[in-house]
Amino acid sequence: MTTPDKAIPGQVLKEAKCIVVVPGIVKVAFGIGARRGKGVATCRTTSGWSAPAPVGFREGSVGFQIGGKSVDLIMLVMNRDAANRLLSSTLKIGGDVSGTAGPVGPDVSNNPEWRNSEILSYSKSRGAFAGIDLKGAALKQDKSATIGLYGRYIPFGSILSGKVRPPADSDTFLTAIRKYAGTASRG
Repeated sequence: MTTPDKAIPGQVLKEAKCIVVVPGIVKVAFGIGARRGKGVATCRTTSGWSAPAPVGFREGSVGFQIGGKSVDLIMLVMNRDAANRLLSSTLKIGGDVSGTAGPVGPDVSNNPEWRNSEILSYSKSRGAFAGIDLKGAALKQDKSATIGLYGRYIPFGSILSGKVRPPADSDTFLTAIRKYAGTASRG
């Protein structure tokens, strides 16, 4: 975000309904590939951003491929229908909702196509974020991480709809979200 011409556009962030951050997704492939990672999601509520809800990310692929790498991923849920599917605790990209690579740079007025997307995705392996195709990927509530963060199991929808107070450990994360994506709830 500190390099404006390679950052996620502020206008896009301000219109996001939910933000999912999955740092350090590991991709391993030898004919059959898989990406897996853990992260957190937060959604806009009438009083700001929800407490973070732990998520697990997984994706499989088949084809000629070999190797491995680590990628940081940000997904922006852009409309209420996709946000409601996320609240249900499992979201399949390409199945339940469509996902596309998000635009980068300070000006998105010359590329209004992003407004039609349910989910915009950004990845970073080294350097700047770039759009990434996540067709076939799935997000699911990470129940064991939820228990670890909150001391008990709390349903995904309760956390992301703002019914749960954010733990003190989430202050840095939520401060960064408010800094870049704003605070007001959007319908």
